[in-house]
Order: sequence, then C-alpha cells, then structure tokens
Amino acid sequence: MKIAFFAYESRNLNTYPSLVNAVRLLVKAGHSVDLYLPSSMATDIIFDNCRIIFVSEPDPYEYVSSSVRLVNNLECPYVLFFACYIEGLIVSEILSRQSITAIPIVYFSMELIYKDYPFRLITNILNPNKLLADFVRPLLCSIKMNDCNIMTLRRLMSASLKQIAYSLLVLWSWLRLTYSGGNNILFSIVSDHMRAKVLKEEFLFVDRIIYVPEAGYIGYNDDNSFFAFERFGISKNKKILLYTGGLERGFDLSLLDASKELGEEYILFCNVYSRDGYVQEILPIYAEEIDAGKLFFQTSNLDENEYDALVRSIHIGIVWYPVPSPMNPNMYYLGYSSGKLNKFLSCGKPVVCSDGIYGYKELIEGNGLGRICTSVGEFAVSVTEIESDYGRIVQNIKSYYLEHIDFEKCFRAVLEVIGKIETTI
Repeated sequence: MKIAFFAYESRNLNTYPSLVNAVRLLVKAGHSVDLYLPSSMATDIIFDNCRIIFVSEPDPYEYVSSSVRLVNNLECPYVLFFACYIEGLIVSEILSRQSITAIPIVYFSMELIYKDYPFRLITNILNPNKLLADFVRPLLCSIKMNDCNIMTLRRLMSASLKQIAYSLLVLWSWLRLTYSGGNNILFSIVSDHMRAKVLKEEFLFVDRIIYVPEAGYIGYNDDNSFFAFERFGISKNKKILLYTGGLERGFDLSLLDASKELGEEYILFCNVYSRDGYVQEILPIYAEEIDAGKLFFQTSNLDENEYDALVRSIHIGIVWYPVPSPMNPNMYYLGYSSGKLNKFLSCGKPVVCSDGIYGYKELIEGNGLGRICTSVGEFAVSVTEIESDYGRIVQNIKSYYLEHIDFEKCFRAVLEVIGKIETTI
C-alpha cells in the first residue's frame, strides 16, 4: 500500500520516536511510505522503502500549501494518509476532499491538546492586538533601527497575510471535518484514555480510536551499558540519576540543589538542551557540585542510538515537570505521551517523578515502577526507597512495559485495520 505521511514540527525527526517508529513498522509490514516534512525536521535517519520529502521552510501555511501542491504534481496513487499534528491533518483533509474517491485518513494525534481551537483561529483573523504584535510592532522596530524599506514592508505584510490565510484554511477544514462527522477519518491514534477524553471534547470528529503510547520505543532492552562512563569520563563507582530535557529560564533549580542531599555514590546527570543559553549561566553557580562529581551537564545532541546507550547506563531516571494546572490539559493529562517516562521504562530503569501529573501516582507507585515526589525535598528519600526495593521494581517495570506500553505491540491494532483496506482495493 502506498501511504503519504504528513508531519509538521520544529526539531530533528529523530527526537520524535513515535513518528520514526510508526514509519518503521509501516514499512516492516510491507507498505511504501512518503514522509512529507518541513526543513526543520531534517535528519540523518535512513528508512527502507520510505522517501523523505522536504516540502518547505518551517512555516505552517507554506507547509500545508506546498504539501498539497507537491502531492498533486507528483500524482502518486496514495491509498492512505497518515496525519500527524494539525498541519498534517489539514493537508490530508484537503487532499482527501480533492480526490474522486475520498482517501481515508489516520489521525495520529501527537500534538498539544488544543483549547477552544476554533475560537483561537477566529481570534487570529480578527484580533487587532495580534495585528499590532505581528505587523505594527516589527514595523516600528525596523523604523527605529533605520531598516525600514519596501522589502521590509513586503516581508512583514506577507507574514501577516500568511497567518490570516492559514487560520482561514484551518478553520474551513476544521468545520468540514466537524460537520461531516469525520467520515473520511478511518480512526485516530491517541496515547491513552485520558488524552482521548480531552481531545474528543475539542475535536468532535475524533471518534474511532486506537490507543498507542506516544513515545514510540520498540521493544524492551535492559542490557546495561557503560556509555555514560566511557563517553563522559564518569567514575564507574557512581550511580547515575538522569534528568533529560529542557533546562531554560524558569527551570526549577531546586532539582539541581537536591544533588547536595544525595550520597557520594550518586551523580545527577543532566542531559539537557538550552535554547536561551541558560545552562551556561548557571554552570558557575554549581561549580562546586560539578567539581565534586555530584553534578554533570551534557548539552550536545545525541542520536537515537547514543541516547539509548546513555539511558541503559544509568541507575534511576528522573521524570520532572513543573506542576501543571488543569487549565493546561496537555501537561495535566500527560499520560503515556511522556518520552522521558517511556524511555526509562523501556530500559528497565526505575523512575522518580514529580507530582501533579494526573494519574501518575497510581501509574508509578500503584504498579511499583518508582516513586512520586510531592516536593523536591522528598527527592533524596525517594531514591533511598527505590534502592531498598530495586530488584523487584525492575521486574515490575519489565512486565508492565511489555504488557501496556511497548509500541510495536500496541501498533499491531493499527496495522490490522490498515490491512483490511488492502483487501478492498
């Protein structure tokens, strides 16, 4: 089966394991995939029987319009569309509607959960404050810097018009999907029941659902690695506690301070990115802990094999998020969409998690996968509690992961439904 796979995001493709491994499993099942991406998702990953097509710079309107135009020009006989994120869904809806026989769509819901989405689109079109922010303020800034000319005016006007055009385009597709009942959507893929509930309230066309954990790590591998010790010169006498993710302004530094309360056998390893340079600012603050081997910062980009080896070389994983509000449902109902959590569990590593994510206490402590901290003050105690029952927790993780989280197992239901399409062609 020939499948067009549309995804729009802002980072390297290899930082989206669900997307990568969905493509791998589709290809493994014998399908041919064309993956349409913006240039911001450039990657060195090579797929068998999958073309990666970069259609535009990272601009939503350009991505949607260029993808539609390119598919029409290529005249590829696609049988199915996979739509990731709202941009991919809009591309698929437009192309499906243009086809003589509507092409079915699989909506792979990986994006943020939207709140009052149609209202936000209308606001983008009509809100004078947004016009002020997107056009007038940059124009005044250009005048102040003596950089205002006809090219500047054209650039700012073009950007404003594209935002309005994109909002109109998405609103029109959203209305068609809503009032058609999503008839051309074969099914939606959602990570878990909690996120599905919220998404169904927002997108009335989300109906038929298959649950697949969003962080798509295939298989379970608890073979220990020495990657962190050998690559970064960490003493093999140390037990690594790994935090991975963003470390930018607003980050709760009390997590780093907690390293002072840990025993000498532990090192808090921070595998982080910092788009605002905040890491470099705080390094002097923690110079003493770094020199004493209590803290380590790693900021270079690791590929998926290196990251896997890093996780397999740690002792405990840290899943730490700011306390979310129910008004931010994407974080409050994080569920199985946490790449940190799923990766640690896929390697058999117990986890220490911050409190506040809906259902996480029951998920983590109820299934014996680690500990929940109601505050950072409980961090060191949680590590000690895990140590006292480490072997049993590791056994719990393996059985739970293989039963409930393994991506390939969960994705079989997707392949089964898709397989029925082939029998009708």
